[in-house]
Amino acid sequence: MEVDIKLFVMSTILIGVYGAGLLVPAAAGDLVAGDDATYASIPVHGGLHNGGDVLYIITDSSDAAWAGQVGAGQGWQVAVAPPLLLISADVLNVMYVFANGTAGGGLLGHQGEVFLHTPENATYTSLSRVVEVSWLSEPGTLGSAADISLAASQSQVTLNDTGIIANAPHVSWPGGQMAANAGGDVPNGAGQAVLIDHESMRVSLVAHRGWGPDGSPVWYVVTGASGQSRAADLGVARLLPVNNGTADAFVFANGPAGPGLAGFQQEIFSAAPGSEAYSPVWLMHNVTWAEPQDAPVLSTIDDLNDARIGIQPPASDGMYHTLNAPIVDPFQNVAPVLGGVDLAFASPPLGSPDAPVTIIKFGDYQCPKCKDWFTDTRPAIHSKYIETGKASMYFLDLAFIGPDSFRAAAATYCAQEQGMYWEFHDTLYGNQGAVQGGWASHKSLVDFAEGLGMDTDSFEACMGGDHQERIEFNRSQAALAGLSQTPSFVIVGDDRVEKISGSQPAVVFERVIGEILP
Repeated sequence: MEVDIKLFVMSTILIGVYGAGLLVPAAAGDLVAGDDATYASIPVHGGLHNGGDVLYIITDSSDAAWAGQVGAGQGWQVAVAPPLLLISADVLNVMYVFANGTAGGGLLGHQGEVFLHTPENATYTSLSRVVEVSWLSEPGTLGSAADISLAASQSQVTLNDTGIIANAPHVSWPGGQMAANAGGDVPNGAGQAVLIDHESMRVSLVAHRGWGPDGSPVWYVVTGASGQSRAADLGVARLLPVNNGTADAFVFANGPAGPGLAGFQQEIFSAAPGSEAYSPVWLMHNVTWAEPQDAPVLSTIDDLNDARIGIQPPASDGMYHTLNAPIVDPFQNVAPVLGGVDLAFASPPLGSPDAPVTIIKFGDYQCPKCKDWFTDTRPAIHSKYIETGKASMYFLDLAFIGPDSFRAAAATYCAQEQGMYWEFHDTLYGNQGAVQGGWASHKSLVDFAEGLGMDTDSFEACMGGDHQERIEFNRSQAALAGLSQTPSFVIVGDDRVEKISGSQPAVVFERVIGEILP
């Protein structure tokens, strides 16, 4: 890029930029769903605030293990955002999570979470300290932070500040909800919630397209803003501003017209999920071209750096205004169909889901030949293909041998809710005994869960649910694929599908995968 582009960037306050009318949102008809925006259907959780109902989502966490556990449980990825730990505690919300007590729909299988603040409070932010509540006495239901504090003062519960910060934006709360988008077209303002479905417990939010630091396309949802005027324009909650724990986002104030928040080209973000610098809280920078009529479209941080001539540094004092806009994958809950097999109810992928080869295994946890493959063949396949990123693997239950087969399959689903599907899967095959010999009894399965460090109360509560639909769906996929024995495999590449039946040695898989690999 030539150095005489004369691009000027300055750190801006959202109230000043948007509220003063310097940036004009694009017209509603300028952007159509599926073009430069789409929808993200995100699972919602039920919680409480002062006895009233709250619906909220979880998109980010400062802790990788907690992100994995919650993400697996809700079926939607939770991004890891280490900078959240830098945010001062006095500007954080509190989310109380119940570690025991009455069974319910909470994150750990007990009552729903309780929040200190909601968007009706001037002190609201979606960034929340995660505090675990454990009952020491006969459990009840606590509906407010005040109730929890009183119970703690009376030694009815203990409180454990986990040190984890979660981004848990509220979708609805007593007296309000996110402003609704009118549907059809996807405007840059006028509401972010396309649909709040209380029956399926999902919310569909507008997912805007932007650029990651290296020019890769990213999608983001807007859930809050620290400027009152811009929060109202976007139809999101007003948040407390923060000084630390942010990443940088660049909003274009002029130049080529486009679907960006200001009606020009898309935003450029300084970090994306997977980076240690990623945060869902963005310090907004206003990008203004000196000669907008000749301005090109920029897509990388390097583009901005190359053009930074005479740039004023951000102000070093005061509280910056920010945007809470998690980067998400809006397509992650669209179940893939590979090699004619619908993976809607399959296991989580083992290995990179972007690997060029996918191995789909059908098995029964009581099947001796399945254990033979697990013991004799899988180690070589795992080290040669899965660990190297050349292949990923999914497991679908073809449960048929006996009642313990169905019980074991259900147990893996309950382990998945705690982010430990594959650990439990491996434990089952590692401890396989005689068919219907008691090794997969309810008690044995609970013991396996305890040995893996899982929350056994939540595990048992899950085991009491109905998992027949998932089991039967996976069985149907085997039938549709023409598979009738365990183990069976469908090996999928870009333009080729191969099937392998039985506990074949590694050399058979190596030949097939070698022929499929590009």
